[in-house]
Amino acid sequence: MKTISLLFGMTLLGVSSLCAADELYVVCSDAEGGTVTETAVNLESTIRFADGNVEVYKDGTLVSSTSLLSVSNITFKLDPKVAVETVKASTLRLVSNPVVDKLVFAGSLPEAASLCVTALDGTVRMRLHNWQGETVNVADLTPGLYFVTVDKTTFKFIKK
Repeated sequence: MKTISLLFGMTLLGVSSLCAADELYVVCSDAEGGTVTETAVNLESTIRFADGNVEVYKDGTLVSSTSLLSVSNITFKLDPKVAVETVKASTLRLVSNPVVDKLVFAGSLPEAASLCVTALDGTVRMRLHNWQGETVNVADLTPGLYFVTVDKTTFKFIKK
């Protein structure tokens, strides 16, 4: 199984004054928005999706491992003591999971977005530009675990 590593130095919420010593957190949430795990990381931390888990490495050491089946959303946040701007969570959510042939979303988008469906091995299976929240046909995908990213928010789903 191919391991996907995400380096998130660019995912710093537009805060240019962040220093390497400032703490960031990777927050894994369930479908209801409850926190599954919250892990402190730094600019050299790595997040991997391997063996059905979300693994967080800090300074090369595994510090958190969470089953992908319990995670619906992964976000990054700054320590409240150093945050300089407030970022609102997306109101968009995936309605049903697992899915047979259609991804259905609820919530709102402030404007048209880009949507990308990625397989667990990292290959892009579908890309939609100017997506406006309509149902997405995934009937042609083979059964398995996928990620759908709408702008900067990622959801996981299981295709039956």
